[in-house]
Amino acid sequence: MRRDTESISQGVAAKLIRELRSRGYGATPVNTNGKENSWDINKIWVTKNGKDLCDINCENNTIAYKNEVDRSEVETILNVIDNLQEQEGNFLNAPQMKTKGLEKYKLLAQYNNVVLAACDVTSLDSTMHKVESIKYVTWEKDRGGDGNGVHTGHYFDDDNYEDAKEDFAARSGLVSKDKLFSETERIALFAGIVKLESLGENTNDDTKILETIKSKISNLIPDIEEKIYERNPQFQENEKYAEIGSEVNTTQELDEDIQEDYEQEI
Repeated sequence: MRRDTESISQGVAAKLIRELRSRGYGATPVNTNGKENSWDINKIWVTKNGKDLCDINCENNTIAYKNEVDRSEVETILNVIDNLQEQEGNFLNAPQMKTKGLEKYKLLAQYNNVVLAACDVTSLDSTMHKVESIKYVTWEKDRGGDGNGVHTGHYFDDDNYEDAKEDFAARSGLVSKDKLFSETERIALFAGIVKLESLGENTNDDTKILETIKSKISNLIPDIEEKIYERNPQFQENEKYAEIGSEVNTTQELDEDIQEDYEQEI
């Protein structure tokens, strides 16, 4: 399967490996160029539950897989790659901000007195290896002075890139807040669908629609089941059944969290 862009950069490849591992995949970097002391990632070997899933060729941006049943998993990986490449491309092509003290930030977008900016950050992971990432922020522009000042920042990590874009769209008025779902609302929706599926009263068409909605939510929140479990330890799900324990009112807890979100926004 060939992609639109010619190659996957080393920066995106490293981030892709971390992202896949965080989602429960096995991801092993492979060097195939044979050059001495070369640490370039030429390919990424991906496994799931100990079985081969696919090979990602970073040099020509192709993905090879053998089993058609794995296509949905491969599509998920394609979405991750697209997201990371979009972030890298936007950041590299964006101009530096002119605000004094914020020169390290790049201006990604601005509309209606609101800006979306980003900066690159280097940190150490748990194994003391350097990790390159992009941090995002939305600000409102100062109306006085030279007009370059900003205030009231909302900050996001690169794994919350979609949330950063949605926050910019909502704050700037490009999209009504009523048309956007917060993470807490998405979790509540996912949990509600699981409970609905457990009743076993859905038609085949209903089941397909519900699975599509769950898949979209899972793409936005890869660890959604863990987050639901944290709220309600009795939450369980597999292919045959789904159960939300009766002793803990998950819906009520999620409603309370949603209300807290609204109170914080106000």
